[in-house]
Amino acid sequence: MKIRTIPLFVLALISFMPAKAQLVNELKNYIDSTEVILNNGRRMVYQKLAAGDIQKATEVYYYLKEEAAQRHCYAFTLNEELYISLLITDLDNWFAIARNYKEINKLTACYQFTEDYVERFFRLTLKNLSRIEAQLEQQSLPSDESELIALFLHLLKAETPDELYSACYKAFKRHYPASVYNEFITGFMPKPKVKGAFSMSMGPTFVAPAGNLGKVYKPGTLFNITFDFNFGKLYSGFHVDGGLLDLKIPINFTNQMGQVVQSFKAGDSFSFMGGGIYAGYFLLRNDRFQIAPYLNLGGYTFESSLYADSNSDNQEFQIFDSFVFGPGLHTELKLTEFSLNPYYYGYMPGMETTSYISLKLDIGYDIVTKKVSPDFKGNLPYIRMGLIWGFGNF
Repeated sequence: MKIRTIPLFVLALISFMPAKAQLVNELKNYIDSTEVILNNGRRMVYQKLAAGDIQKATEVYYYLKEEAAQRHCYAFTLNEELYISLLITDLDNWFAIARNYKEINKLTACYQFTEDYVERFFRLTLKNLSRIEAQLEQQSLPSDESELIALFLHLLKAETPDELYSACYKAFKRHYPASVYNEFITGFMPKPKVKGAFSMSMGPTFVAPAGNLGKVYKPGTLFNITFDFNFGKLYSGFHVDGGLLDLKIPINFTNQMGQVVQSFKAGDSFSFMGGGIYAGYFLLRNDRFQIAPYLNLGGYTFESSLYADSNSDNQEFQIFDSFVFGPGLHTELKLTEFSLNPYYYGYMPGMETTSYISLKLDIGYDIVTKKVSPDFKGNLPYIRMGLIWGFGNF
């Protein structure tokens, strides 16, 4: 029985190999005709619209929509659908898409499309905008539909949610709180422009100690890192400054008995470290320049461990470890601006993230509330500069 079993197994294996090879060939040669039709059809719709053959483009477009509907998927992205509907001047279809935005947005693509046409349809819509607007003027639309499509077309022309767009967006939401298009305008259209920004910077801080402190220490340059948060007229942020300030003259530290504990020479460096938060109000904020007075609240430590015993953890000679506060004036000049346009399911103007590079110059005066000795009584005038990388609206 064992002798017979082995040949039978070999025969079964040999007979299986041609079947497997045939299956591999079938898979290699398999072509999904529907996928080919959809990809070719998408290309044809664009080409016919670009050539001005609206009738043929409309015919192919609706055939593909019907094919996709039978499979509960989409042949065109929502953005593409909106642009195509304008190009073929089918406002009923455009508003149907807007009304059913939530359901349409849940659909997935029928296939992995070989080409992305969304930006090409967008540019084609811009090119034909005069014709589209002229045809819209001949239509009699309900007031909410008229305002909605006007808002959409304004966004296409402006390519960013400008002040007029923001005003019209808010007006639509106010005038039509129960509109069937609210999900579309809230979920799809860009939100009204809010003049907000986040930025970070690095640069030098020039400190010129005042009072008795200024008689003992030279002006010096520190290093700063700042993070700013701007919203409307509000200017705010926080900073960290650190570096060394050198002695002008020799000084002695004494104990309670008046005995000299440590002497420092002129030129010896003391460590300065601190940070704080600040908040102010923009007096001027335009596309190129900013001016904002602010109040700074923070804490600074000024000390030296230059001659400390390496075996001791508590031999820092401290000038102050103090809460500070004081007024300041922020100025900023934008150097350049650019857009970061992250990919998402469809191209839509206004979805870009604006980024900018600028220079800041802050002038301020921090009051030191706690001093170790009257000999070191004084405050800290400063000039803080930085190269800024920001995100949002300058």
